[in-house]
Amino acid sequence: MALLAVPSILSICLYSQKVAYFIPTSEAVRIGWMAARDEGYALQKQSEWYLDELRAKDGKEPYDGYTSIALYRADSASPIRSYAIRIETGDVIDPEDCLLFRYADLMAFRSKITRDSGAKVVTPSDIASEVGCKTLKILPANPVKTKRESPSSNAVETNKR
Repeated sequence: MALLAVPSILSICLYSQKVAYFIPTSEAVRIGWMAARDEGYALQKQSEWYLDELRAKDGKEPYDGYTSIALYRADSASPIRSYAIRIETGDVIDPEDCLLFRYADLMAFRSKITRDSGAKVVTPSDIASEVGCKTLKILPANPVKTKRESPSSNAVETNKR
């Protein structure tokens, strides 16, 4: 495996001829804080909150193709919210509650990831099927649209598995 240094938040690994991307933990933490703030969590006292990586029992990511992190209150061992970041596109979701986050700062992150990786934007339906949700509820109710996505790809869907 050869690791290339790139001036980007995306890191690139070369496995034979296949290119794989990953999001460093520090970047996942930054995105987790942004998402939590966007959702309205009172994060003024960061000593009351923390983010930690989510892993399945086998030590792997819970969802293939995603980097996962969870928000916790300092006085609780149970996550308040989980955030899974789609590695190819930068889409941020909560796969447990079937939520897709479309806040302005997260959409700017997604735009940077898709621009750096050359990946195409995927639909909420595609993301839902990847993480086992029937559909995804999009937050906020009036999401930010990017130049690379058509108005119909950002339709609000219900939150049922």
